[in-house]
Amino acid sequence: MKRIMVVFLSIMMIVSLAAASFADGAALSCSATNDQLNRGDMVTVKVSLSGAPDVKSMQLTFDIPTDVFTVDGGWNISGTIADFNKSKNLAVIAFESPTNINGSIFTLDLTVKDDAAYGDFDAVITPTVKVSSEAGETEVPCAGTSVTLTIIDPSCRHNNKTSVAAKDSTCIAQGWDAYAVCGSCGQLFDADGKEISEIHYRAINPDNHTGNTEIRNQKDATCTENGNSGDTYCKDCGALISAGSKIKALGHDFGAWITTTAPTETTEGEQTRTCSRNWQHVETRTVPKADHVHDLNHIAANKATCDQPGNTEYWVCSTCNRYFSDAHGSNGINANDVIIAPAEHQWGEWVVTKEAKAGEKGEETRTCIYDSNHKETREIPALPETENTDAQTEEPSTETPELPEITVPENEIIENPETANDSETVIWLPIVIVALLGAAAVAFLVIKRKKA
Repeated sequence: MKRIMVVFLSIMMIVSLAAASFADGAALSCSATNDQLNRGDMVTVKVSLSGAPDVKSMQLTFDIPTDVFTVDGGWNISGTIADFNKSKNLAVIAFESPTNINGSIFTLDLTVKDDAAYGDFDAVITPTVKVSSEAGETEVPCAGTSVTLTIIDPSCRHNNKTSVAAKDSTCIAQGWDAYAVCGSCGQLFDADGKEISEIHYRAINPDNHTGNTEIRNQKDATCTENGNSGDTYCKDCGALISAGSKIKALGHDFGAWITTTAPTETTEGEQTRTCSRNWQHVETRTVPKADHVHDLNHIAANKATCDQPGNTEYWVCSTCNRYFSDAHGSNGINANDVIIAPAEHQWGEWVVTKEAKAGEKGEETRTCIYDSNHKETREIPALPETENTDAQTEEPSTETPELPEITVPENEIIENPETANDSETVIWLPIVIVALLGAAAVAFLVIKRKKA
């Protein structure tokens, strides 16, 4: 029974050249339709190119054991030249201008000879790639490839078995049941040792992710908005493995208040503070007006005068004009509290400053006892003039002169024509005479005293 298994070998080392247009990693790869062969079987080896720049020409060299296989094949692409020399195991293709030929480029058909030996045989393919540049045609490196083909011995006793453990399917790759394979003939066996024609592959398991994951929709929490730890997705199949969790908003972390506008006695100030997590988050508050600081001027006490008020000792603020009874401005008072009303004049006795004379007025003055500059003056009537002012006069008598007795007849009644209504009588003549005599006596005494 024919068995098919594809085994890829490691890529040959890339030889470095100084071609600026060369794309790193250009290489061949190949796959066989069946790598477990019997005598007379045919196998197709497909050759592909990847990562190469636009090429001007390409050459493939095949190292194939001709005592085991007969060789045939051809290019899968067209060029100005497209040739395969089976005798030399050499294939060449060329283009009029640089051409991108990445992809499937060559198909090699191998047939196992009837007398081929049993065992493993390698088919090695080596490329030579040339590109065009301003400097001309340049060869660039490209890794080769190979495939191992096994010619099965039908008389194998399967003494060279290799066990392969079971593998679970993942979200993108099939697993398999446990099996064994004969290293000599390639025969497959199940876990119980029974021959099987093929490996039993398991169905894809969409819930089995291999750990090739990534975090999406992750969001850091801010001062005001919630964040998210992020959803876990499988990078292989794109499935959501687990949803992220909410991260609570951090809240503001404000620093100290900074005064941006200082308050005065008449205007309010302003302070701000900034969040350490986001400088755009700023809080502002108003600072009350500054307390008034009194600029006190001392006013000494002054006594009141007769015509000017005085004041007690006090202090007054030059900016707010408030009055205080102390130098610290703690005891406020009214402006009227410091005023001492003017004192009234207290006059002394009248003093004659100019004697009155006959026919000439005199003058007398009195002075305020509080201020000698405050005086009052008044006239003294002039004395009556006499004929002999130089003659000596007798001392005035202290005796009251006898006045003549005036008798009014009883039958002589003087009526007041304005008031005599009911025969009422008014005796007025004696009274007038007495008054005139008294006045004359007093005047005489005064004049006599003045002359003395």
